Amino acid sequence: MAKIFSHSRPVLTRSGLRLTPPQEAFARAYAAFGKDTFCNGYLSLIRTREFKGSKNSAYSYASQLKSHHAVQARIQELLEDAGFSDGEVDLEHLKVIKQDKDLSNKMKGIIEYNRLKNRLVQAKTSITVQIVDFPAMLKESVRHETLEED
Repeated sequence: MAKIFSHSRPVLTRSGLRLTPPQEAFARAYAAFGKDTFCNGYLSLIRTREFKGSKNSAYSYASQLKSHHAVQARIQELLEDAGFSDGEVDLEHLKVIKQDKDLSNKMKGIIEYNRLKNRLVQAKTSITVQIVDFPAMLKESVRHETLEED
């Protein structure tokens, strides 16, 4: 059976949510940009050294931790601290659009910007399909030929 060691003192996030120290350790490992634990629940759980159990139960528990409201909020706070915020992403997007060295990526950036601003007009195409009963048509054709020959 899997066991998470619990510690008595909860950790408060900036948003006022309470996390256990193992949850905080998991969130920090999960949001550690540039490390092998980044966005990897299983490795984040194992690296915290807070988990004792089988590999399958580790995957399951990591999934439970990732879906916990307070853990998700803490991961988001940590990612924002690392620069993964709307403002930072917008600046990076602007860099891609303003550069002239890689026109393929520049065009993708412009298309994405227009999509986000709802400035793209999607071409609507309609296809008409006529379903034909070929066996019935064949029988009718053969019947007409037979009548004409008589």
